[in-house]
Amino acid sequence: MEGTIMEVIKRSGRREKLDINKIRIALEFAF
Repeated sequence: MEGTIMEVIKRSGRREKLDINKIRIALEFAF
């Protein structure tokens, strides 16, 4: 799970930083 999430963050991180923040917040609440 973490590996795929990191890939998504790296791919989407270059264009949309806001989405990364949302993903990180979601992960914090998930774990």
